[in-house]
Amino acid sequence: MKYKILLFLFAGLLLALNAKGQDFWELLPFPDVDIGDVAVNAQGDIFVGTLDTYSNGVYRSTDSGQTWEQVLNTGTFQINAVAINSLGYIYAHSNGFDNLWKSTDNGDSWQLLNWSTASGISRFYCLGGDSLLIGCVAGGATLLRTPDGCLTFDTLYRETTHVAERISDIAVAPNGDIYFGLMCFFPNQGGVYKSTDQGETWQEVGLINHQVQAVEINEQGDVFIGVYYDFLQGAGGLYALYHDSTGIDTCLYGPEVNGIAINSAGDIYAGIGSPNGIIRSFDNGLIFTQIDSGLPWGAMGELVADNEDYMYVCTSVPSPYLYRSAKSTITSASKSYPTLKAFNILTNPVRDRLTGIFSGSVPGNQCRAIIQSIDGRIIENKAVEVTNNYIELNVSPLLPGVYLLTVTDNKGRYTEKFIKL
Repeated sequence: MKYKILLFLFAGLLLALNAKGQDFWELLPFPDVDIGDVAVNAQGDIFVGTLDTYSNGVYRSTDSGQTWEQVLNTGTFQINAVAINSLGYIYAHSNGFDNLWKSTDNGDSWQLLNWSTASGISRFYCLGGDSLLIGCVAGGATLLRTPDGCLTFDTLYRETTHVAERISDIAVAPNGDIYFGLMCFFPNQGGVYKSTDQGETWQEVGLINHQVQAVEINEQGDVFIGVYYDFLQGAGGLYALYHDSTGIDTCLYGPEVNGIAINSAGDIYAGIGSPNGIIRSFDNGLIFTQIDSGLPWGAMGELVADNEDYMYVCTSVPSPYLYRSAKSTITSASKSYPTLKAFNILTNPVRDRLTGIFSGSVPGNQCRAIIQSIDGRIIENKAVEVTNNYIELNVSPLLPGVYLLTVTDNKGRYTEKFIKL
């Protein structure tokens, strides 16, 4: 009899361990310090800025969040924003007086920058190299651009009428268009704004009367917007401005959307409240499902994807709880981009017009063509007509050199180098 009891207990233990192993999310052993902002570099090192009473600064993990060390100590001054650019340089902003920091050696040492304004920083966005967009709070929402790592600044946008507004998030589309969202606290404020001329002029995209928390853009140029609350109907939601649409669509109305992240497969993740947790879409925002196993009850906030498509999430209110997906978020249900084997560039090198041909089945009467410089800068991103299996591109404005052409549709992707004479 006792053997049966032992066997039963052993089987129960195995079931419990197996159930735990099936959780989508796992809690990382972060120190007992409230989390403010999270960033991950190209090597997968995690940097966390904190919002504690006394032990503030930037914490670093080089082993997927299993151990942590404080690499910047700001004492009682809380860290509001952290970002890492393509060079691996880390930027952090704290409240207080000496409040803009930069590290060029992965957090081992920090230099205090000459931040000559009393503005608080709500968001960094790294453009490439040491060029950044910076969302500020200074008697109204302000957007700055620095081309040289915060040595000089240009003002791209400033709102002086609504002093309580702040820039909550910044995103840049593949074609270079700049978007930002506004958090507001009164009606007739907030919304999303866009510039198609590198910040020279701005236009309201929509969602005035909405408290915008997050703005993310996928590789097709679809803009996804997370709203915490709107003053019209009393709830938040997740919205989309698709690249081929002129109006904003409602993907999901009702929950408080606090954060959005998109992995390399195009899957959308959002942290929400009421109901609380994380939602995910495999089909570009048409259907969302809840994925909460391993999470506590409560509203979730910021999400960040790392270099291997692991997803990190923290709670919507300051807490020391940082969660990570137990596995990479690339799954069999993720959108796949198989190589388009049946596509060839016919003119290479090329002077004025590049011609490409599909052999076999054609992916439709349109595809998307993206031309990039050899260092990855997007020069052109547009829909192209497919006529009798051929596409043609005018490349005469390009300077002589080597470029990358990527052709995509909803079935696949093809990338090849070409030479412009």
